[in-house]
Amino acid sequence: AGGMPGRGMPPPMEAANEVKLFVGNLPESCTQEQLTQLMEPFGQITHMHMMTNPTSSGAICAFVEYATNGQARAAIEGLHLKHTVEPRQSAMTVQFARSKGGRSGPGPQQFERPGQGGGQWGY
Repeated sequence: AGGMPGRGMPPPMEAANEVKLFVGNLPESCTQEQLTQLMEPFGQITHMHMMTNPTSSGAICAFVEYATNGQARAAIEGLHLKHTVEPRQSAMTVQFARSKGGRSGPGPQQFERPGQGGGQWGY
């Protein structure tokens, strides 16, 4: 409701007002409560969506939206490759959702329509 026009196709390096993060390499056992406890110290979470289908390595991912870009950046700086959620052996990844850091597919267009439910993220 009342979104900005043209929001689906930002210029490539446009992350100055980005608030949506892709969080990867979480264990299947990770709950929304656990993820909230991890992410909340960095700011006000406005939306969270856990993907429950694990990748071939057994990890799951999530999308987390913060109230402001500064909060999202703080979460990236505080958590990206710095925190491991047991029982995963490697650190979680935290990055802006439209970057090409996902596990699949042809780049940013898989993130174009945040409001369309969870079935078409390509994971």
